[in-house]
Amino acid sequence: MQNAKNYRVQIHSRVPEGRTWVVLDTKTRDSRFIPPQSLTNFKAVVEVMISAECPDAGSDVSPSAHRFYIDTAALCPAADDIRVGRVARSLLAEWTPVTPASHYEVSLYSALSGALLSHHVSHTSSISLQEVAEPLLVMAVRPYCPAGFGETVYKLLDADLPGQP
Repeated sequence: MQNAKNYRVQIHSRVPEGRTWVVLDTKTRDSRFIPPQSLTNFKAVVEVMISAECPDAGSDVSPSAHRFYIDTAALCPAADDIRVGRVARSLLAEWTPVTPASHYEVSLYSALSGALLSHHVSHTSSISLQEVAEPLLVMAVRPYCPAGFGETVYKLLDADLPGQP
């Protein structure tokens, strides 16, 4: 905008579950603005409001509002076909590799309470985890690619896993 002294940039980024990811309210003299942090690590609804401060205008210039959706899942697909077996006192999990993934986050939750029991990072498409004394478990696998995180895939594990006890 001509004669603008400053621009006020307000950004509100919220993940689909409703949690706020980023809130920014700043001023810049440049007509371009790059946020100092990522607006999401997977999916988000982002609302941006831009106001120009023009001392010569004599009145406030109405702000420009924009809303857009970010989805990095297309650039980092889900890790499909999680297979889990028992080997000695460990759980061996394998899944279909995601081509651009540099690593995977693997978490175990209690299916009864929802409590996080363990969280690991694997740089391959498999992991061996120490067995947990829970009748029902939920395993979550989330790939990480250069573009961001992919979608988390969940697998329900019961006490009757194949393999050696």
